[in-house]
Amino acid sequence: MKKQSYYMVIPASVWDSDLDQKSILLYGHISTLASKNGYAHALDSYFEKVLGISKRTVQRKLKELEDKDVIRRTVIYHEDKKTVKERRIYLTPACDTHDTRPIDMGDTGAIDTSGIDNNTRDNNTSNNNIDEVLGKIFFKIVEMYPKNRVGNRQHGLKKFKDLDIEQAKLAIKNLNRYLTVANGYVKSLQNYITEECFTEEWLQAEEKNKTKKDNTKTNKSVGTKTFKGTYEDF
Repeated sequence: MKKQSYYMVIPASVWDSDLDQKSILLYGHISTLASKNGYAHALDSYFEKVLGISKRTVQRKLKELEDKDVIRRTVIYHEDKKTVKERRIYLTPACDTHDTRPIDMGDTGAIDTSGIDNNTRDNNTSNNNIDEVLGKIFFKIVEMYPKNRVGNRQHGLKKFKDLDIEQAKLAIKNLNRYLTVANGYVKSLQNYITEECFTEEWLQAEEKNKTKKDNTKTNKSVGTKTFKGTYEDF
């Protein structure tokens, strides 16, 4: 049976926040489930399965969303007022739903960009499809990037969509290589994109500088050996 594709509507106030990717996706699943009745009543086990995380992590991320005032949880009891009938999760009006971006979650696996090139951009693939692929690659990079250097996701995504597909593929392919050569001094994600720190030219120059610095440190650490004998031996 073919897996159904659906869209998550995630307000900019949520995916532009300091929430991590799993928390944002959790919000997205809740928004999709709530679109029918105005609330989601899925169990923690459902979110465990679709997000691939533990029950404890689900509970922690639900609390994070609640603390951010983007969801509200209520519990419905049976007539005995003791046994839980269901839990309802509502989206709160605190979210700015005027600036939203649809995220297609029909395929959450690896990003296949092999069939898209510059000719495809001109001929067979619409700009919407290009934007969708670029968006998937960008959020994959966000997952891999140091959290304290991601910055504003909305602005970063706009900058990323200025790249063509080949540049975008290179940006994710060479990310680990860049993080290695950065050696702890990682640029903001926007600068990584706009300064094209993923290109061969940029990386090779930085790798060459890093090698020189490492060699200099090694030579300094060798130093001068101290003579511990006695001059009477000569």
